[in-house]
Amino acid sequence: MALVRETQASKREENVGGVRGNRRGERRGGVDDAYSCSWERWLVVGMEQGCTIGELLELRPTARRMLNQAGFVWASEVMSLSAERLASRLGVGEDEAAVILHVLQRRRETGAYPTHDARRGRVVSLLDLWEAERQAERLAAQRGEPHITHIFTFVQGLDDALGGGLPLGETTEFCGPPGVGKSQFAFSFAVNARVPKVFGGLGAQVVFMDTEGSFVVERIVEIAEAMVRHIHRMANSGDPTSPRTSKMKTSAETFSVESILGGIHIFRVLDQVEQLALSITLDSFLSDHPDVRLIIVDSVAFHFRQGFSHAETARALAAFAQRMTNMAVERDLAVLYINQVTTRLSEADSDSYLVPALGDTWSHVAAQRVLLYWDHDLRFAKVVKSHSQPENHIQYLVTPAGIRGIPDS
Repeated sequence: MALVRETQASKREENVGGVRGNRRGERRGGVDDAYSCSWERWLVVGMEQGCTIGELLELRPTARRMLNQAGFVWASEVMSLSAERLASRLGVGEDEAAVILHVLQRRRETGAYPTHDARRGRVVSLLDLWEAERQAERLAAQRGEPHITHIFTFVQGLDDALGGGLPLGETTEFCGPPGVGKSQFAFSFAVNARVPKVFGGLGAQVVFMDTEGSFVVERIVEIAEAMVRHIHRMANSGDPTSPRTSKMKTSAETFSVESILGGIHIFRVLDQVEQLALSITLDSFLSDHPDVRLIIVDSVAFHFRQGFSHAETARALAAFAQRMTNMAVERDLAVLYINQVTTRLSEADSDSYLVPALGDTWSHVAAQRVLLYWDHDLRFAKVVKSHSQPENHIQYLVTPAGIRGIPDS
């Protein structure tokens, strides 16, 4: 089976900096190489021409500090030197200096800079953001693909209530009591994100943080098998003379259970320390796997509800949430938190109601929140926090094929 199972506990020594195979504290040429065994990958993911070293936020902090300590202020100053002179200034080998110059030159020539860097602390206008969005839509149209901004749920009412599904670039929380289907939503989203773009999916990879040990491979396989059958039915039901149908059939040929599982990366998290550590090292993993567009944490509360004092929990949660939000925004990916609930008494009438676990501070973390609940023997989802959508109550089903809406009568 191609499903990747990354056990954080067994990878402590290998996963320093988030890249397997590196040794703790390994140094090459006087420069910390903990991020990657590839100098180019360690130095930079994206570069910008005509800015200061400090503004190159894609540059690893240790690399920026090294250049600043050597007296460089502008990126253009680095490019004005030969590899020999740069190596002398930095105290590194000439080959490492040559890589820096090569990457800077290549970035300047190609203009390869992600559109989402407008969100990374630099001052931009709304027009800049609008133009970036339009450019993304134009590029998708040129490739004959839809411009996807959400991951669908297969529950039409819930997709509508969330503005299209699970949004990219944001954090979303699904919370509810035991047995209501929280993990089933997580499993379904993991498979839905793998659907090819020509069928309205992202064709993306997924990171799944399993904190409870509740990840069931057999259940994912069951959902994946149903998805493969669905995709093949769609490919074979279109107009045979349509170019889109031809693309769908081509895509369906390589869409299989194995291809779905091969793009889902599992991290088994055993305690609070591992969960916090993974939120740090995960950024490097994402640099090595740029196709990841969904991170699932199931569940976010499990380890934080035990073993910490209140103050420690607040600090740890704040750090964890900030890192996850940064990854969502900077890499334009969706973060899905699965959370437990607790009961709270209303001060007005002493009635009880369900609230997400982890307290009031955590309640402000997610950009959107969906409360799952039982009404007699029926499952419902209620959008209780959203940018613009009103509160909605949507019935859903847990089926062998995953989460589904109520069939039209």
